[in-house]
Amino acid sequence: MTIRLSDVRILYLNELRSALRERSIVMNSIFLPIFLYPVLLWLVYTGMSFVAGQTEGFASRVALLAFSNEQRVFKIDLERDPRLEVKTSNDPLADIRNGNLDLLVEILPPAREAARLTGNFRVRLTYDNSKDRSRMARDRIAERLRLYRDRYLEQEA
Repeated sequence: MTIRLSDVRILYLNELRSALRERSIVMNSIFLPIFLYPVLLWLVYTGMSFVAGQTEGFASRVALLAFSNEQRVFKIDLERDPRLEVKTSNDPLADIRNGNLDLLVEILPPAREAARLTGNFRVRLTYDNSKDRSRMARDRIAERLRLYRDRYLEQEA
């Protein structure tokens, strides 16, 4: 017994024709996705844009820890940034957990090899990755660090 493609084609067209006669199949499988999916995508994109716009306008609340006289230029640079609000905190980790603080910037001594360079330091950023404000603060501080490093390298070169 051989299967002829013409028979398969006739059977397929008959099934398709009978399926398209039912209104619910046409609505649920053709028209609903055509109109519903673009609306859903638009709503999700609008919601994400709204949330991003809300967090962009906030000033990031940042606590600075262990700054020495060598890093005063970097500290002044952070304090002058209008997008950053430098705060003091007795327990910065608890404040980050409670949402009173977005980021903790800790200045650490340089590693062994890097200690020979004057003015060198390491930075530890502590933040809550589950909060948009904390991630925004991390990005802002990382940008300030990059600019400070570029300026420092230009001066030393």
